[in-house]
Amino acid sequence: MDNCSANQTTCELDNIELKFLPPNTTARLQPLDHSTKSFKVGYRRRLLGRLSMNLRVGPHLKVDQLGAIHMMTGA
Repeated sequence: MDNCSANQTTCELDNIELKFLPPNTTARLQPLDHSTKSFKVGYRRRLLGRLSMNLRVGPHLKVDQLGAIHMMTGA
């Protein structure tokens, strides 16, 4: 975790050990943030595409687990 004041340390977790990073090192030590952002953009693009196709057929969008996995794979 970084040194953001929103991160609380009062929670006790049995199977999780929290590690805090020194100040101003988050960008250098977390290169996955960039790929996470591109994944989320790709998933959102596929979800919105599916939503626009479903709007032509009916007003409700249902995404099951298999459909979500297919969209994640394509993202």
